Amino acid sequence: MVLLIFLMLASWLLLHLVCFPFLANSGASAIHWTKWFVEITFVLTAVLGFCSWKLGPGIVQKDDSVDFMTLLEEFEATEMCPVCEIIIPPRTRHCITCN
Repeated sequence: MVLLIFLMLASWLLLHLVCFPFLANSGASAIHWTKWFVEITFVLTAVLGFCSWKLGPGIVQKDDSVDFMTLLEEFEATEMCPVCEIIIPPRTRHCITCN
């Protein structure tokens, strides 16, 4: 996350110190809207990057109140994980780090 913030600040500074003065001197009429677009994109990227960093990936927890055999009666065996004893959501895998 620190690297992301550093790269975003570096690109923001380069745009304001190099690109925007060059465009302003070239007589581009859309420079005002381009600056606003860059500012809004920068802020949205920073906010969304921070949110995704703090929220985490989401981990499916086992519900102890439900018996695994009861789940097997209601769902197919291919939708169940025998190790975790939970219903496997689409596109999920076991984490190597936390198992």
